[in-house]
Amino acid sequence: MSNIINMKMSTNPRLLKDVLTLYKSTFHALKELIDNSIQAKAKRVEINLIPSSCLVDSINYKPIERIEVKDDGEGVPFSMFEGSIMQIATENKTEGQGVGRFGALQIGQIVRIETAAYDKSIGKHTRTAVEMTAENIHSAKDLQKVEFPIEIEELSDACNPYYKVTITDLYQNSPDKIKKKNKLSEEYQSIEGFKQALFEAYPFDVFDGRIQFLVNGDTLKREQFLLDKPRLIKKELECSDGKKHEIRLSFYKVNLKTADISIYFQIENDGVKQSIAKYSYVSPWHTPDLGAWYVLVESDLITPDMMADFAISDFGNDAKGIQQLIKDAIDGFFNKDNRKYASFVDRLKS
Repeated sequence: MSNIINMKMSTNPRLLKDVLTLYKSTFHALKELIDNSIQAKAKRVEINLIPSSCLVDSINYKPIERIEVKDDGEGVPFSMFEGSIMQIATENKTEGQGVGRFGALQIGQIVRIETAAYDKSIGKHTRTAVEMTAENIHSAKDLQKVEFPIEIEELSDACNPYYKVTITDLYQNSPDKIKKKNKLSEEYQSIEGFKQALFEAYPFDVFDGRIQFLVNGDTLKREQFLLDKPRLIKKELECSDGKKHEIRLSFYKVNLKTADISIYFQIENDGVKQSIAKYSYVSPWHTPDLGAWYVLVESDLITPDMMADFAISDFGNDAKGIQQLIKDAIDGFFNKDNRKYASFVDRLKS
């Protein structure tokens, strides 16, 4: 059973005015919530764009009436709720100004924050929630004097920690004239478009599987954003100790706006593949018409220690051999697909 207590906000007035106008679009405001989830070590982030419950042809129907962002990160126990949630616009946050969660108020006029976690101070799991409105913040002469009802519940059973933000009363659905920064930006126009925007914002996390993103229950997978079948190239490198090692390069053409080449170095840890480094590479044979590519490099030679001192332009010892091999393999891959190059070679032969 929930109990209700009141809490006041602790705020830095100089920064407070920026809380509701910090982001250039409502997608960037929502992305800030996702960034907070990632910083809380979430492995699963659920985003739900929920339409009206009435019929589509109803005058009251809204394609998006409510937005939810929920993660399985560390959560916030009740004993830390006041310092972590009710203290806003502080300058002592290691990952920013500490106003990210209030970016939701740029999207809708009502925001509910609900979180559960194990509370060491009482030896139980707690569920804590607070509801805030843009009006509370806008109209208050002294926000530090405004009391917010806080729902607190001590759970009898253990639960998995979570953090959930629910945004309602969206500005987009208001009959009044609204500012551009409060409108749902183009990324929200369709579910598929939103998924694409999410992938472009977090390509590495989606592609590598580090974080499971769900949009309206559908998990984003790398295969959804591939434009062609992956291609594998195997090379062999003889190291200074005389041993030969296989270097595997997997080429993935991905659906991104920027036609770049990104190189990921992967290792296998306890049977699970994980990328430990990412670099950009500009090949003389890659042109914008060939699109964006991810190249995953795997070998028993690659270790986290090697990547710690790794520089794409300056290698040492055997790592320098890997550098040259990777460059040659990527250049060779693209000069075969580059029509301009092929045409040039044909003319040269003639």
